[in-house]
Amino acid sequence: MTQPTPPPAPIYAGLAGLAAADPEELAVRVFLATFNPSGTHFDDNTVHGVLQDLSGQLAISGMDVRAFFSTYQAVEALDPFYLQCALIWERSLAAARLSRGSERTRNYFVLLPRGWQALVSPDPVAAVRALISGPAVSGPVPD
Repeated sequence: MTQPTPPPAPIYAGLAGLAAADPEELAVRVFLATFNPSGTHFDDNTVHGVLQDLSGQLAISGMDVRAFFSTYQAVEALDPFYLQCALIWERSLAAARLSRGSERTRNYFVLLPRGWQALVSPDPVAAVRALISGPAVSGPVPD
């Protein structure tokens, strides 16, 4: 498993900022901070970490955290945004969720061919934005 690119600086004002964000624009930002073209499987916790970094949300209900949120309550606060991004990525065939295992299930996001093509295009930001903002897809990735 490869490491994602470093997440961007906080641009949303906490959980309320994430809730007010345009869902597709948030999905574009999280996608670009989560995936890179040198890997295919990315730990799903990375998405929570990117959302946390984008929101600048370092505490919930008095729970202090230093890196990724460390409690279920804190992670659950980001789950709606996590799932929103996942559904948008899956709709555009950019990435998809994958779970493996039975007793110790591992969850991943898998970079799909269309998502990889967008990341290696001459302008990855524009290509990812076009891929995610477009209608349900078929055919090649727009450049």
